[in-house]
Amino acid sequence: HDEFKKRWFELRGGQLAWFEDAGGKYKGEIDMASDECKQVRVSEAEGASQFEVEIVFGPRTYRLETENTDAVQQVVKKCSYG
Repeated sequence: HDEFKKRWFELRGGQLAWFEDAGGKYKGEIDMASDECKQVRVSEAEGASQFEVEIVFGPRTYRLETENTDAVQQVVKKCSYG
């Protein structure tokens, strides 16, 4: 399924929570310290922005666009080090 849905993400400690939009309905979360969090990388997908990351979590790969390079580094660090 390649259709994107726009969501708002917040990194809260070791959890990456997502919402319908800023201040919107809670939709779920990823435990970044979980063994299921296999890899976080800067996205190399065709058409990806410079601030896009991919999180490989179990069988799924989530693609997120962050606001800046610092945010990319924070997401990568949380998965890599818990």
